[in-house]
Amino acid sequence: MSINNIGKNEKIYLELLEFPETNYYIKDLKRGRNAYLSVLRRYTEFARMSPKELIEEARNNIRESKNRLLQFGHFLKSEGVSGGTIRQYLGSKLGRFFRYNMNPIIWTKDDWLPFPDQGIKSKELTENGLKIEKLRFFLKKILRRAKNFRDKAIICSIFSSTMDLSDLFKVTKQNWVLNYDKVSNTNIIIYKRSKNNKSKIAFFSSESCSFINDYFKYERKIFENENEPIFLTFRKNKKDDEHQHSLEPATFSHILRNITLELGINGLDPKSIKKLNITLLKKAGIDQDFLKIQMAHPKGFENANDPDFIEDLRKKYLEIEDMVTIGDESNKIAIKINALENQYRELQTEFTEIKSELKEIKATLLILKTYMTRLT
Repeated sequence: MSINNIGKNEKIYLELLEFPETNYYIKDLKRGRNAYLSVLRRYTEFARMSPKELIEEARNNIRESKNRLLQFGHFLKSEGVSGGTIRQYLGSKLGRFFRYNMNPIIWTKDDWLPFPDQGIKSKELTENGLKIEKLRFFLKKILRRAKNFRDKAIICSIFSSTMDLSDLFKVTKQNWVLNYDKVSNTNIIIYKRSKNNKSKIAFFSSESCSFINDYFKYERKIFENENEPIFLTFRKNKKDDEHQHSLEPATFSHILRNITLELGINGLDPKSIKKLNITLLKKAGIDQDFLKIQMAHPKGFENANDPDFIEDLRKKYLEIEDMVTIGDESNKIAIKINALENQYRELQTEFTEIKSELKEIKATLLILKTYMTRLT
């Protein structure tokens, strides 16, 4: 398959696509090729073998190949991947890889016993506390895997504010600074939902505000005007110049889906993250009036523009902030690491510029000294 025949997002799998075994695997797929390639890449990394070596092993010893796949299944299980997802990886996606290369793996019911089908389904979020805690555990892993401050900020903001992506991506710098509190490092935004035009209050935890502030400092940097959305994406044009564009919900949903695919997590999307917030608050016995405000009930917004009302609401939110915080200690360390790396890069750039200036000064000094010698 030539580079012209593959999707833009598939170019990260170019090494895999060099093997004919990979092309047999995906040749009839009209959609979802990235999902299949993602699983294959993860398996080749686990096995430390190329697609060609995996097929050669299957031809020589199919039992060894099956055992290796089961080892991969147990590895995924130790990473917190659900049994249903493991079955899908081994039986459907990797099963297709071996089948299309003329070496089918035969699975039995006994093979699936270590991987019971107990996947996370959004309908069950309010039914089982264990699943809720499992979801929170997965959220930590997703947050850790997110590549930049912007994506981390968005994930935390969805969880703490329960905003739809379409509304979150309309928040401007002017909206953001209105009720931001530096002392508690939290924010409260009152907005109208694009879905039904109802007023709603969104709370941004100190965790989400920290990521947003780091995003402003190290990635976003410049606002051309106060009405510009806080979350943007940057794209390069044909001249290789970067231009900023508004971030679309579909774009971020795709980013989140790629992260969950890499981690082998099924059923965790922006809607599930929002629902988890409400579920946790309900289970904690938060008073109904407060929940009505959180869920966009029309009552309670009469004093929305009153600063005292906002501060009273902030106090209530701060009491339950732990419940709307993903709270991964490793992310706090990651924040510091990213901040120091960015600071290092900035200082390195400054040092390079200073070094260049020093060379110019040294050259000028040499010329002047030479000229001075001639004069004397």
